[in-house]
Amino acid sequence: MNEEGLPFGIQYAMFNILRFKRGKFRGELEIN
Repeated sequence: MNEEGLPFGIQYAMFNILRFKRGKFRGELEIN
């Protein structure tokens, strides 16, 4: 993945989405 051409806002948004998915997945594992 090449992040040099992306604006900082897009990088930050992508990072938040990945962190949210990871937290959601981890939460689902804990519930089950």
